[in-house]
Amino acid sequence: MNDKNKTTKQRLKDIKTKQEFLNLLDEVMLTDEECLIAEMVFLKGQGYGFIADMLGYSERTVKAKMRKILNVLSK
Repeated sequence: MNDKNKTTKQRLKDIKTKQEFLNLLDEVMLTDEECLIAEMVFLKGQGYGFIADMLGYSERTVKAKMRKILNVLSK
């Protein structure tokens, strides 16, 4: 993970309310599935393996999707 994504990930973890987080997601261009993954990671604290099982993907695919999400949110 690059420094920009690490900074973005920390900034997302520092968001205090669910509504503030959801407002941020509304402001960027993410698919419904990408929003769901972001919510599962940052609001519910679920791991990539669990998310992969729930969505029918490999853990590697979920990690790749998360990298894309972080890139979009870092802009």
